[in-house]
Amino acid sequence: MRRKGAIANAETFFIASSASCDLGSGVDISHRGGSPGFLEIENDGTITVPDFNGNGYFNTLGNLLFQPRAGLLFPCFETGEALRLAGIVEILWEGAEVASRSGAERLWKFKPCRAWRLRR
Repeated sequence: MRRKGAIANAETFFIASSASCDLGSGVDISHRGGSPGFLEIENDGTITVPDFNGNGYFNTLGNLLFQPRAGLLFPCFETGEALRLAGIVEILWEGAEVASRSGAERLWKFKPCRAWRLRR
């Protein structure tokens, strides 16, 4: 599982976020998905994630506003492998870049700090 390919072709991923500075407590895990190619990878490795209308609870966004550290998991259901990333999120609430993504209400910019490939 290649890092860039796993992200570029992803139809689904999971994000772990927390509203606590104590990373051992209060973690929320949410699912995000779209058609393959819905995520954009910039030259520096930053992943742009469109944020679409969801359940209206804003748990993930609220957590990221308080604590921008997050973890992403990209599973491959065919092979059992997964790509796990740890990094920092910045939320873009408005602007030309947000407006250019059809259906997105805002964007996240995820800057990976660490990556692990998990096998089976």
